[in-house]
Amino acid sequence: MTPQPLSAEEQARINEGIKGTWKQVAAKVGDGERKSEEAMVFTFNPDGTYRLQIDTPVGVVKFTYKYRLDGKNMVTDSPHKEYRVDELKDDSLTLFNYDATTTFYLQRAK
Repeated sequence: MTPQPLSAEEQARINEGIKGTWKQVAAKVGDGERKSEEAMVFTFNPDGTYRLQIDTPVGVVKFTYKYRLDGKNMVTDSPHKEYRVDELKDDSLTLFNYDATTTFYLQRAK
């Protein structure tokens, strides 16, 4: 994981902006092609926890983990421990997972 420091203002924007529920709309593994994929929902809570909901062929699986932001990096206690916030807009979030070398494209749930 490469350090991704931010100004105090930008760190505060990400800390607040990431909170809420985000639905996956696509993913890209490594340098591969971006593909539509809607298997996951992330919900980031103000208390530093997040819920990950995954739709599988046998049903929905839900996990709850802790997270903290360190610049653009997100450190979690999940099996895929480290993410990077590549982009955060009002209605979209792009996360890169260091372990899986996968980029997740998310839309804010309405």
